[in-house]
Amino acid sequence: MGDNMDKYNSIRNKRLFNSLIFIIILFFIIGIFVTIFLSKQDNNIIKDSLNNFLINIKDNKIDNFYIKNTIISYVICNTIIFILTLSIIGIVVNIISLAYKSFSLSFTIFNIIKIYKLKSIFLISYVIPDIFNLFISLVYSYYLIKFSKKLIDKLFRKKDYNIKSLLKKNLKLYIICLIMFIINTILKLYVVPNMIKPFINKIM
Repeated sequence: MGDNMDKYNSIRNKRLFNSLIFIIILFFIIGIFVTIFLSKQDNNIIKDSLNNFLINIKDNKIDNFYIKNTIISYVICNTIIFILTLSIIGIVVNIISLAYKSFSLSFTIFNIIKIYKLKSIFLISYVIPDIFNLFISLVYSYYLIKFSKKLIDKLFRKKDYNIKSLLKKNLKLYIICLIMFIINTILKLYVVPNMIKPFINKIM
């Protein structure tokens, strides 16, 4: 009975992971199509925004207040996601968060390619933190959704799960991932601009 249950859980977990990968791929593709069919006006807005970002790097105008606000936003956003995971809507919240990050990454990458063509190679470092962020989110969402599903099973199917023990494990995961999110944000806001700066004249 125990072996059958372990096999069932293993299949269930594999399906969950594959489903999350599918969501990432789906919304990445959607991001490509949205980029392709953007209006000329939208393209100009995005181009102006990227050019302003490059000008700010060139002029050393990366605002510390903006950096602090970005880090605080990451902490608040992921704390809310973690708290909502403790309810039955946690699965939906994590899927939406993962889908948005995949779409955002795709939208960013293909707009950079669309605007700067071959010169976009010099901006590759700009999206590396976002790729890393998506990977962290995949792991984060996978374990939090597993917890949400077990919570649902406990409440509605009367399955024997030690929710307190699972909560402690997920709290540790939350803290580790949050630290990684913050480190990644600091890299994006401090390190990446310095990596891009030597190539700005070639890009613009």
